[in-house]
Amino acid sequence: MWLATRPDLQNRGYMRTLLQNRLNNAADQWLRVLLEVHENNEKALKLYSQLGFVRVGARKNYYKDGAAAVLLTFKPTEKRS
Repeated sequence: MWLATRPDLQNRGYMRTLLQNRLNNAADQWLRVLLEVHENNEKALKLYSQLGFVRVGARKNYYKDGAAAVLLTFKPTEKRS
């Protein structure tokens, strides 16, 4: 699955709300959630960290620009709202 927010709708909390809902559902079902994100996508990395994702690796030279893909997994510590 590929998720993105249209640039004109960014910084309004839509992706945070969507992800929190889905992550709570996944945690309730004991599903493992993995994702990868461009190493320079600071906004996404910050959001994922705040939601409970932790870095588990990287894919070097993954993107056409030579950047790595940061590999993250969701580690729920408590029920998030």
